[in-house]
Amino acid sequence: MMEDKKYSLDEIKKHIEEERFPFTGFTKSASIKFLFNKPSFYAGIAMHCGSFVRQEILDIMEVSKDDRFREEDPYTDYFINDLPIQIYVCDSRFEYDVNRERYRAVYQTPDMAWGLNILKRPLKEDELNRSLEKYDEFHNFMDIVTNYLLKKNKYALLLDIHAYNYQREKRLSWFEDSKPVINIGTGAVNRQIFSDVIKDFINRLQKIKILNHEIYVGENVLFKGGYLSRRLLKKHYNNLLFIAIEFKKFFMDEWSGKLDKETLNNFLPEYQKTIHTLITHPFFKESSSNFGED
Repeated sequence: MMEDKKYSLDEIKKHIEEERFPFTGFTKSASIKFLFNKPSFYAGIAMHCGSFVRQEILDIMEVSKDDRFREEDPYTDYFINDLPIQIYVCDSRFEYDVNRERYRAVYQTPDMAWGLNILKRPLKEDELNRSLEKYDEFHNFMDIVTNYLLKKNKYALLLDIHAYNYQREKRLSWFEDSKPVINIGTGAVNRQIFSDVIKDFINRLQKIKILNHEIYVGENVLFKGGYLSRRLLKKHYNNLLFIAIEFKKFFMDEWSGKLDKETLNNFLPEYQKTIHTLITHPFFKESSSNFGED
């Protein structure tokens, strides 16, 4: 069971550079939960799975808990919980969104958040700054993690997990909807280097069936990747494969928020096999003598 211990970024950096694993805990602000189970060149991120809002912001929130939950990405933690390195943002995107540029990371007007009325009054400067401090902590943390991954292999891999609502226009079953069941966002990725790996990954995902239903996997159809991918790839364009994976909410009722365990459990084993095929792809295996995955 994970300890509820909090660590500074300097402590986290030292811990992972020395590979004192397993290493689990939270950042100082408690906004990031991390699990470093063993050394690896790849990691998973569920940056919108959290729902926590600190009390001073919650007191002035106009948007309801149900509406917040609908626009968050609940249960996306399931999609990375078998990976050697797991990163979860505990705070709600309605306090600050780590996948947007800093200047627009805090939703303050309806046009920033699906037309929803967010706050009863404008944020005070100190309230805004406290949220942005946690935003900064996340991005500094991700720099530390990415630098570590690139020490393990010439090419590192980040899997950024999201989920999207598909019933905005009308209610219908996920398999009746024409939009992708899985959207692969690679808009900022170096295609010259990583194209073959991406194509192979998509082809393998496309072969998965969910409760005997075939699935449509699209690339950059709905989502090309967010700010984190653009920021990190600007620094590591030739060495980092950053894949934003956006799942249709086929595994839950997007209106009630209830998890459909049968559907999720039917999908996860095949999805996890596909991820294993991705990380054991010859492209990664041949790129460094540091490769040491099972």
